[in-house]
Amino acid sequence: MSIEGIYIDDTGNPGEEALSVFLPESRKSWAAVVIPKIIAPQVEHAMNIFLEGIKKDFKADELHFTDIYSGRGVWKNIDVEERIKMFDLMTELVSGFNLPILYQSFSEEFRNDHKNYWDSLEKHKILSWNFKKVEHISFLLLVFRTKQILSDMRLSNNFSDEVFQVYADEGIAKDGAELKLPFDFKAYLKESVIFKSSENSVGIQIADFAAFLISRSQRILMNKSTGNLFQRQDTHILSSVSKLNHWTLEIAEVDENQISKEGIEYLLMKARKESGLTIKPKNK
Repeated sequence: MSIEGIYIDDTGNPGEEALSVFLPESRKSWAAVVIPKIIAPQVEHAMNIFLEGIKKDFKADELHFTDIYSGRGVWKNIDVEERIKMFDLMTELVSGFNLPILYQSFSEEFRNDHKNYWDSLEKHKILSWNFKKVEHISFLLLVFRTKQILSDMRLSNNFSDEVFQVYADEGIAKDGAELKLPFDFKAYLKESVIFKSSENSVGIQIADFAAFLISRSQRILMNKSTGNLFQRQDTHILSSVSKLNHWTLEIAEVDENQISKEGIEYLLMKARKESGLTIKPKNK
């Protein structure tokens, strides 16, 4: 079975300390990677070589980048330089194949930006999807945005007309379960999401990499003070994330000495004000 499809994994950040009102504890974030049929065999071959290597050298059964970064589990006694190589190799693979990456967050605070709309949806439970749950809303928003971008790409003749199967890491549902999507995107996506264990899915492991890089880069930037330089590992993460083929995020070149949490928050508050929202998300 080929690995073409759209693979989704979460960032695993609920309950994480909030470094900013724009990264609240209640948020749930997901990353998706698109693996088109035309390059799926090459991607799978490269990933299998990678996985065979880490099993032989480190006795690791899968790539889980939070563990690699933190030196947990089988990576506990592995030298930092060796762990950095895992990030470099994965960055080379994902950027080399130019795999499209999408990212979506949602939180209770952002729900309050359009409270009446979300309250009206909470009255309904569509199939197995619950609009009271932040993780369900965030997941479905990501799927919706993916469909929209696929549609735009087709119109501009920059993408094929294949219909993608969506796979997600187990969590919302158990490994092997299928949940029907609450909208009809059959021209772009198969009707159900299939949930898989990351250990048995190289696509989910690629999505795990993207989810970790983007989430970590957000925390790095929201922990930055003017005049302070990034730590070496932070520079490495930011460099890696900048090389990915982002479909939902913009990459900007910045002055390391000048960028700060306060500056980023100012820009976000300005954007919210221009959109007619309160300058900061409300938690009630």
